[in-house]
Amino acid sequence: MEVDDEPTASAQQEQQHEEEKEEEAALPLKVDQLRLDAYYRMDYPVDLMERWLGCGKKSVFKRREFVFQKTLLDDEGLPTGKPLMVRYKSFDGANELRKGITSFEPDRIEIGPIYSHQPKLKDKAIGFEPTERELVFDIDASDYDDIRVCCKDKKMCEDCWGFMRSGVKILNRILTHDFGFKHLLWVFSGRRGIHCWVSDETARKLTNEQRASIAKYIEVHLGGKTLEDSKIAIEKDLAADWSHPTFKTLYNTFVKSAFEDIVLNPENQNNLSDEKIAHDIFTLFKSRIPNNVGVLDKVKEYLAKAVSGALSQKQAWEGIKRIKSANQYNRHCEWVPIVVEYIYTYPRLDVMVSTKRNHLLKSPYSIHPGTGLLCVPFLSGELDTFRPFTDAPHVASLSGSALPRVEIFEKYISEIEREREAMAP
Repeated sequence: MEVDDEPTASAQQEQQHEEEKEEEAALPLKVDQLRLDAYYRMDYPVDLMERWLGCGKKSVFKRREFVFQKTLLDDEGLPTGKPLMVRYKSFDGANELRKGITSFEPDRIEIGPIYSHQPKLKDKAIGFEPTERELVFDIDASDYDDIRVCCKDKKMCEDCWGFMRSGVKILNRILTHDFGFKHLLWVFSGRRGIHCWVSDETARKLTNEQRASIAKYIEVHLGGKTLEDSKIAIEKDLAADWSHPTFKTLYNTFVKSAFEDIVLNPENQNNLSDEKIAHDIFTLFKSRIPNNVGVLDKVKEYLAKAVSGALSQKQAWEGIKRIKSANQYNRHCEWVPIVVEYIYTYPRLDVMVSTKRNHLLKSPYSIHPGTGLLCVPFLSGELDTFRPFTDAPHVASLSGSALPRVEIFEKYISEIEREREAMAP
C-alpha cells in the first residue's frame, strides 16, 4: 500500500520496487519492533543526514524527499499485507526529521532527489520536478544467480561476496579514473546488495540522459535470457584483437585476479570443480565457437579434469587458455576465455537505478526489515577484509552508543564540505 504516486518513474521501476516490497512483507520482521523504533528514534544519524543531503544549505535540505516504510503487523506479529509506504516527506532540518521519524515509526527509510519545491507541498507547487540527485549504483547478488551455485534469490553467503567484491573494485576504478568522481560512498544494503552514492556536485546535477550515457559506458555485462545467451558489450572488440584502454586495464588489474579468486579458488563453492560451473563454462564456449570441434573437445577435456580433480582449477584453466586453433587465423580459443572471465567478474548493474533522478534508494544507516541488519558504509580499500554479516551489526546488538563505522560516513561528509568551502567565491 503506497500513499501518493511516483510522478515520472518508469513502469519497470515501479514494478521492481513493488515486487521488492512484497517479498519483504512476506517475511516476519527479523527484529523486535520496539528495538527498531528505539533505533530510529534515538540513533539514526539525522544531523549527518542534514549535512550530507542538504549540500550545505537549509533551503536544499527542505527540498529533499524522504520516504518512510512501515510494515503493518497483526496480533501475532506477522505482516498483514503490503508495507505502508509514504512518499514525498520533507523536513526543515535534522530536528524536524527526528520528530517525523518518531511520529511515523518507520522500519525502513529511503532517500529520493532534491525537488524544485518542498515535496510535502508538491500539491500546491507548479512545475514540481526533481532537479538534483546523487549518481547512484546498485549491485545485487541475485543478479548473479545464473553463475553462482552457493545461493539463489535473496540469499547471500561469503562465497557470493566474491562477486560483489569484484564488482565494487571495477566500478570504483571506472568512476574515479574515467570520470574523475571523488566522493563515493559504498554501503552494504543489509541483505544481498551494495549501493554506491556519488555525491560530487557534477554528479548531482547530471540529467537523466547524461546518467544513462554513463551507465551505458560502464555496462559491459548485457545478460541474456539464459547463461548461454549471455553477452558482454566488448565481445566483437576482443574477437578483433582490439580493446578499449579502460577495459585492458580492468582486465589486467581486476578481472583476471577476481576470476582466480572465485572460479579458480578451491575454497569457493563457485569454482571450476563444480559440475554445473564446468558445464556452464563449456556452454559459453560452445555458443561462441559451435563449429570449432577440435577446440571444444580440448576445452571439455580440461574441464572434466578440473571436476575429477586430475588437475587443479588453475591448471585446467591455464590449459584451456593455451589451446591453439588449427587455423592460424582463428583466434577463438584466445578471446573466448576472456569473455568468460568478464561474465564471472564484471559488475551487474541495475541500470534503472542509475539513470533516473527520481529513483529511490535505501538510506545509509537504515535497517533492512527482512534481516534486521544495519546498512553500514565501507571503504573500497577494505573490500578484502570487510565481511557484511559480521561487520554490519543487527539492530538488536545496538546499545545507543556510537554508530558502527560512522567515522567513514563523517569523513565522507567532511571531505565534501571542505571541497565546497574551497570552491566558494
